[in-house]
Formats: sequence, structure tokens, C-alpha cells
Amino acid sequence: MQTQLNVADARANLYSIVDASNPNNPIFLQLLNKGTKKMTDSGKWLGAIEAITITPTEINDSALGFITLPRRYQSILGTNFQRVPAPTYSQWHQYTENGPGWIDATWSYGGMLIDCGDGWPSQRVITEGTSPNLRFEISNPADAGKTVRFFGMKDNRRIFSADGEGIALTTVFPSAQTAQTFDKLTGIQKDEMIGNQNLYTVDGATVYQIGEYEPTETRPCYHRYQTNIIPTTGDDRVIKILAQRRWIKLVAETDWVIGQLRKQALGNMNLTELKKRIEKCK
Repeated sequence: MQTQLNVADARANLYSIVDASNPNNPIFLQLLNKGTKKMTDSGKWLGAIEAITITPTEINDSALGFITLPRRYQSILGTNFQRVPAPTYSQWHQYTENGPGWIDATWSYGGMLIDCGDGWPSQRVITEGTSPNLRFEISNPADAGKTVRFFGMKDNRRIFSADGEGIALTTVFPSAQTAQTFDKLTGIQKDEMIGNQNLYTVDGATVYQIGEYEPTETRPCYHRYQTNIIPTTGDDRVIKILAQRRWIKLVAETDWVIGQLRKQALGNMNLTELKKRIEKCK
């Protein structure tokens, strides 16, 4: 973790620029979020870049032809597979005149990754050619009665309900299931939760996990890459990645504040720079 500063530390040092008479003014957290977002999105600086490892899991496995970055990472800057650097090509790679043409995801790994874009609402997608129901599972009974709204396609048409696009599902412990079937899932809006959650497709007797979510996710958004099929097993499919960090909303006083760092004091937030960012957001 390339910081030693949390929300409480930032509040103690900077609250006076928002409201000198009240360190607990809720506007401070709003401005801190705006300031840290500007920092995170401002470029490739120490703290905004992190080395991560994608290991095979039930819902994120290159044996399926794709990997998805975890919630807290926005894009791949560099890749290393089996100790060898691998290029990552853009979304337009298969569409350029001098490009390779269409590369089917079911083909074997070709020594590269292809960007599939950002904004995916789940780590996996609904299996092509199926029209399953969606099952949303909560881990904490206190999250029952909250709302999750699913957006998607059915028979090449966007799904609507009486209150607008998408369909709303009220959570039940341990799980609740949509009556609506989906050919494609395009978006999710949900309340903040206390526990983690899982998302499954249900097609008859076939139950297939396609998503897992942290408690504070309300608009799930993931970046997906095509790897093609890596015909090995277990740890042989580990992919090392240099990733650009994604800004995540600060909620609790103990949340880490990631920002530009002092060259002379690695791990300490540059409070002067953060102050400037917050003041610009006022």
C-alpha cells in the first residue's frame, strides 16, 4: 500500500479549508472524494500504478479466453506471462486494415492480450446462446430488503419494466432470483451493502457464477481483456500485470487515501497537493 494516510488523517489535517468550525462537516468527504478522483485520473504517477497478479479463479480464468481486472484497477499498462512480456492491443486491433483480422476467443493463446473495453458489470458474461435468469446472493442477512437493478438485452431489445429501463430485484437472504431472463447483462445499479455479494445465471439446472461484488460497489464497472484459451492448468495460467489504479469512492474514516506522494517521503501523502485539489473542488 503506497500510502500511510486514511480519511481520518486527511480530515484532521485539512478540515479547516472546508469548515474551520466543524471537522465533521459531511461536505469535507464529498470534496475529498472529488480531489482524490482528480489525482487518480491525472496520469501515471507513483501510487497510481500497481503490480498485481491474476490467478485462476472460478469467475476469472484465462482458460475461458478472457480475464477481468479487479474492481480497483482501471487498465493494463504491461503484462508478463510465464516470465515473458506480452503485448496488449487496443479494442481496434482486430478492425484495422493492417491488423490480424478477427481473433476468436476460443483459439489458443497467441502471446498477446486484446482490450475488450471498460464498463463490464460482471467478471464473466452470460454464456452466448443462453437466456438465463439472474440470481443475486448476499452474505449478510442485514442486506435483505435492499434493491438491485439489472439492465440488459432480451431478443435484441433492451429490457424495460413499468418504472423504466431495467428490472429491480429486492434482495432476500441468502438469495433472490429474477423472473426476467437475459440474453446479455449490460449494467447493474445497487444499494451499498454490509457484506459481499455474488451473481449467478440460472438456466434450468445449470447455475453459473458470473460476478462477485464488494459491499461499497453501487455501479459495478470492470475492464475486460481477451487472452484466448491458455491450454495449461492451475498456476501455469497466472498473469502478472502492471495496472493503472481506478478511483474508488472513500466512505469510511479508515479508508486509505491514495494520492501523489512526496519524493523525499515515500508512503506519505503530499497534503499540500491534496489541499490544492480540494480547494479547486469547492
